[in-house]
Amino acid sequence: SGTKQDLGNLTVQPAYTVAGRIVLADGKPVPPKTHLHLIREAAQDALQTTIGPDGAFVFHGVPAETVSLNVRIKGYRPAKTNPSLDWLNGRFLGRVTGDQTNVDLLMEPGDWQLSNQFQENRPEGTDAYPADKPLRGVQR
Repeated sequence: SGTKQDLGNLTVQPAYTVAGRIVLADGKPVPPKTHLHLIREAAQDALQTTIGPDGAFVFHGVPAETVSLNVRIKGYRPAKTNPSLDWLNGRFLGRVTGDQTNVDLLMEPGDWQLSNQFQENRPEGTDAYPADKPLRGVQR
């Protein structure tokens, strides 16, 4: 259109890789065509990937900020032992501070519950909304 807009000085910052696996507690394989969404909380921008047959996933180009990881598998819910479990919303939540390539997310058999029901069973000492904590997976 022949117009331009001066955006001023833009700061270029590094981007990181977030990778890991979706692990089903009963040892079953992740169903084919299962999708994982990574959502940038501040920007409300999302990336999607298809989980590999071994449960593996990878996202490249993730900025240093709070993100959530969302996956739905029929008959499974996030295991309560996940350190980055968002107890209010039943998803995984945390800050990306560098390459994080060991983010294993454990899903256990069970039905999804409303957030208030899920929250009632939160172990004492766990963070209900870990947005300012580093994104972490379960220990292998």
